[in-house]
Amino acid sequence: MQLEHINILPAPFQKAAVAADTEQEMLKKQHTKILNKLKEHQFDIELRTIFSRFFNLEDERKDKAAPTLHMLEYLKALTAELFELFSEKKPTQMNVRLFQILIRFNFNKESVYKFYRNRLEKLLKESDGAEQEILIQWQIESLTPVRSDMAYNIHSNTLAADIQVEVEKQRKYFLQMNSTVQPIQFSIQVGVYVALLRFFKDAGVIKEPASMNGLFYTIREVTRGPDNSQYEFNTIRNRFRLDFDKNVKEAKAVLLKVIDHIDYYEKHGDQKPIF
Repeated sequence: MQLEHINILPAPFQKAAVAADTEQEMLKKQHTKILNKLKEHQFDIELRTIFSRFFNLEDERKDKAAPTLHMLEYLKALTAELFELFSEKKPTQMNVRLFQILIRFNFNKESVYKFYRNRLEKLLKESDGAEQEILIQWQIESLTPVRSDMAYNIHSNTLAADIQVEVEKQRKYFLQMNSTVQPIQFSIQVGVYVALLRFFKDAGVIKEPASMNGLFYTIREVTRGPDNSQYEFNTIRNRFRLDFDKNVKEAKAVLLKVIDHIDYYEKHGDQKPIF
């Protein structure tokens, strides 16, 4: 009797196939748990749909073609990070932490960018006067360091960069809509007036802020240099902390000049100073 031909893979290939199937099953279980946790924590259904489609790589391949090796590796890496987050017993600040992960892993999928752009606009519309606080928080979180070895789309902007542009655009719009508040323009350099503000804080004239980053952003928004330029957040922070000693003498000279004016007014009243 003639036996039918049976095509049997060599043992090493069989083991590799079994390992691949096992990995796929594990990924599916992790994806199910992540999607359930997203629903449990009441994340927006639009975001849950984005993740659901991504976990199945529905937008990443055409006509059921095999996904690229890059996309598979990225899917596994992001899944592992999300699974770790949602495996915590009592996770807190889920919206912020998920956003930080997506920034960190550069999930610069167009639908993700649009989701967060629309979410920012919605929060600002419903802010009831808290626009500045929202923009500061979003700016801070978007500064989460981006991994250089991770990107959904290696040829596109980072998600962090796109979000920062949106925050800046909304900030300018907010300032324009509230144009009655004009920035204070100093005739002294940024390091000097930041040093003066540091003196006021250390002396208790300015109360200790709840957030130093918040103070730096406030200084950025309400002050301008001699050429009417707006300084960057990092510049102000560095002048306040790292480069403070370099500006102490000039800041003291400014204070002494102010004291001279005070002495003049004490003697002559509210008259125009002669110097």
